[in-house]
Amino acid sequence: MTFLNIIVPHSVLGELDWIESFIARYAPALPAAQQVDAVSLGTAYWYFAKGEFSASNALLQQVESSPQYQLRVKSLSLRNYFELFLQDETYYELAVYESKAFGKFLRRNEKITESRARGYLALCSFIRKLARLKVTGQWTGGKLAKLRKKLERESAVVARPWLLEKLAELS
Repeated sequence: MTFLNIIVPHSVLGELDWIESFIARYAPALPAAQQVDAVSLGTAYWYFAKGEFSASNALLQQVESSPQYQLRVKSLSLRNYFELFLQDETYYELAVYESKAFGKFLRRNEKITESRARGYLALCSFIRKLARLKVTGQWTGGKLAKLRKKLERESAVVARPWLLEKLAELS
């Protein structure tokens, strides 16, 4: 987890060269049982930061469903599908499906705390709302501003900076 906790903020900051060298340098030091999953997930974040969303999702599919990585895999996959939808509206159904499936997973998984699940559920909800606005042609400055205000009022939304960035780009 420490390996990924180092990669994720650097991916948010767009430090792609740094991430690439970090993975190359420290991947061999990971425990053998976790090395493939940790490197695949870390590299998926790197691809996401590069804007290579299909490549990111391809790597996420290689990550075993270990409980420690499930939330990260599912939330990054959902963001990948939303980004792909922004490029090609034929991804709408897939993005919505992924958000609903992730929501069901969160509600059914008793090992995830309620507050943590709430943050991920909020991410799912915002993604569905944004996708719906775009696909229905209601993608207006006023509607996006209203959604932005709602996001700013929410206290615990996973990937909030990314959502705010998407709202800023789309306004």
